[in-house]
Amino acid sequence: DMIILWPMEGEALRSAAQSIVDAGVKLVVYDRLIEGFTADTFVGDIMGDNVGIGKNMGEYLNEFFADDDDVQYLRFVGDSSTVTSQRSEGMDGVLGDNFNQAETLVTNWSTEEAQGQMEDWLNAHSVEEIEALDLIVTHDDEIVDGIMNALDAYSGEATINVKLITSVGGREETMQKFESTKLGVKFWT
Repeated sequence: DMIILWPMEGEALRSAAQSIVDAGVKLVVYDRLIEGFTADTFVGDIMGDNVGIGKNMGEYLNEFFADDDDVQYLRFVGDSSTVTSQRSEGMDGVLGDNFNQAETLVTNWSTEEAQGQMEDWLNAHSVEEIEALDLIVTHDDEIVDGIMNALDAYSGEATINVKLITSVGGREETMQKFESTKLGVKFWT
């Protein structure tokens, strides 16, 4: 009677979605957007307010870093889907001029990939660059887990001065990482 399609990347399944509606089957697309997709049997999208999530994140960051003239940050995203672009769009639309993004890393929503990327970033940058890093923005708790694994294990010359890591989710396992870390970093999700 109906198919619920849960694609990792909505656009990549546009033709599959079209085949479903061409067959007269009702279609719901879950958690990803196939932009501009419409049909008589297309019921709609079910997803979070990703732009709103990003906007709220940006507003919180503006408050948290209100007294800082220069906030250096890294952004770890999940993939190239509409979830990522909408969350980034919402945050970027309200973020103050004092924020300077050093790099965006694509994790494929993987704890292990995020950990490897954070380790690589720490190994490839100078003491000054590492110590200047104030903020890490992410779009998911699994990404945060990998980043915290890398930061907690770091044994280089630099001092980790990251004040805040953001996320979306609020998983208990992720929150526990911040209860046991010896770093002074705060977590906001």
